Amino acid sequence: MSTTTICAVAPDRTKVFRYDGFGSSWTNIGGPGSQSHIQITGGGWGLIATAYGPDEYSYSGETGEWWLMTPTDGSDAGPRGQHVVTDDTVYKLIATVGGGNIYQFDGFDDSQPSWSWVRGTSRQAWGGGWGLIAQDPQPWDAHRYTGNPGDWDRISGDCFTFAIGPDAVYKIPNDKSAVYQYDGFGDSWTQIGGPASDIDAGGWGLVATAPPEGNWDAYAYTGTPGVWRLIGGPRSAFLAITDDTVYSMAPDGSGVYRYDGKGTSWTRISGPVFQIAATS
Repeated sequence: MSTTTICAVAPDRTKVFRYDGFGSSWTNIGGPGSQSHIQITGGGWGLIATAYGPDEYSYSGETGEWWLMTPTDGSDAGPRGQHVVTDDTVYKLIATVGGGNIYQFDGFDDSQPSWSWVRGTSRQAWGGGWGLIAQDPQPWDAHRYTGNPGDWDRISGDCFTFAIGPDAVYKIPNDKSAVYQYDGFGDSWTQIGGPASDIDAGGWGLVATAPPEGNWDAYAYTGTPGVWRLIGGPRSAFLAITDDTVYSMAPDGSGVYRYDGKGTSWTRISGPVFQIAATS
């Protein structure tokens, strides 16, 4: 699966727009449920939106058509939580104090949304083409999902954050002193970059946000440890990375910018938005 474009939530959080891929052209794809307080999460599988109240919806691909994904049969997976979208499906970390269980979306069974339990109490989760990672409540060790409910492999100790690309996973330790790439076995990681305040990954590649003293500039990883190139950006703390480029939302929500692919050149493609997310 791939992420081919981005979607944006309007400033009043009542509707969602899908970028058409050229100029400043967007399509209004409506909004789910009560169409208020909308938030979105995207990935290779598709686009998820939550509206005011406990319900979540997936975008069908048809303008204005959203499918309810919240169980109505009293399932433990009913409450709304943090959504993580991978290439294959959607996972939900139930929002509770101290961390909650993780459930996997299995599809629709006789029109009833079906979810199944895959992990116990977890603090946070990340997902992407490479797979699903969950963090323990205390200590914050990270584990990769093997695909079998309850079966997770430890890949890292306590860390600040992770970023998951199509075939690799990256992390920043709590002191934000460096960027590391997972070696693919045990808890072995290789340092590939210096201090960073955040990282984002997608089909286009890996982007790191410099610390405040670096003016939050954005740097793209070249694939060679220690070698990064400045791509700039209006502010890279609000990124969405697709297969072919990087999008950045201004910190005040005043606009969305598309990276032109060279130097530090970006093109403004929209006016004010509340949120952006990459999607298929």
